[in-house]
Amino acid sequence: MGKPDYQAEHDAYESAKKLLEGPLTPEVARRVVETIRFIADDDECAHALEDRLRERVLVCVAEGCADAEDTEEDAELARIALSTRDIEFSRWCA
Repeated sequence: MGKPDYQAEHDAYESAKKLLEGPLTPEVARRVVETIRFIADDDECAHALEDRLRERVLVCVAEGCADAEDTEEDAELARIALSTRDIEFSRWCA
């Protein structure tokens, strides 16, 4: 299987960003993680999307999500977001 082209990666990144603007569910979080895996060769975009996902999960857990049914779902969201640790890409901090 060949490397995805830039346009496909860009489209996937933009689509995942939009997903994170809506209700956060475990399915949405999983789709975003899959996008991070798909775009992992673009370190900057993968890291930015990882940060967005983790921030969204933290806010959801801290403030409560109307779409999170209980603390068990909060924990599931956190586990899904943390699973990006296993995706290899460079994480740069300034």
